[in-house]
Amino acid sequence: MLVAEQVSVRKRQVCILHQLSFVLASPGLYVVMGPNGSGKSTLLRFLAGLETVYTGMCHLGEGIDLATLSVGQRAAYFAYDSGNLFCPFSYRVEEIIALAVCCKGSRSLQLEQVLQLFDLLPLRAQPYLALSQGQQARVQLARTLMQDTRYILWDEPVAHLDVHASYLYLQRARDFALTRGKVIVAVLHDFYLASCLGDGFMVLDKGCMALTGTSAQVFADPRLADIFKVCFVPVGPSTSTYTAIFPHEGK
Repeated sequence: MLVAEQVSVRKRQVCILHQLSFVLASPGLYVVMGPNGSGKSTLLRFLAGLETVYTGMCHLGEGIDLATLSVGQRAAYFAYDSGNLFCPFSYRVEEIIALAVCCKGSRSLQLEQVLQLFDLLPLRAQPYLALSQGQQARVQLARTLMQDTRYILWDEPVAHLDVHASYLYLQRARDFALTRGKVIVAVLHDFYLASCLGDGFMVLDKGCMALTGTSAQVFADPRLADIFKVCFVPVGPSTSTYTAIFPHEGK
């Protein structure tokens, strides 16, 4: 369990996150949503230990205060992908993914398992720099899973993937998290994808926690339309587990 209490993050005297409180308890996919500039990336950077100017507390269920962890210790709990695909060296695909083992010093996951999860077995010996951006994105997602941490932080993980690949690999990652007791926290802008696969939601607005809850709760809340300045129209049977959302220009 991860518990954040009244966390505020400042950058150059500007408050980016304001008194956020939340709990991540059960395994699954937790979606972070919000307009541009609402603090989504900063939230992930804070959890990854990259934002050090803050107030409030964040601790693990074992009573471990995240502020007391070194970079190496934090890497045993959190794997982070910023969405930046840049790599200055032409490592092979399998080499980049295997580097994640160095972060934790454990190899309970086999490299082949992770390669297969993201359909990277045919590309394992290819130079990373020779891949398309979509293929590079899959490599980076595989790298974070290979780190084999309890918490996995993804900033716009499907931004470079096509429609089919976005759903396929995010669904596989969610199933992976559920079966192995892991928590994925992912920033997503795709409302349909989020509503289909998200187990829990945090919606930020102007640095504050505006909404939390399940897919059904968040997408049924009229405040969501005000936050994003659009109208959301649910379609399909009212008994459907997931809600398909189509944004329309608001008045």
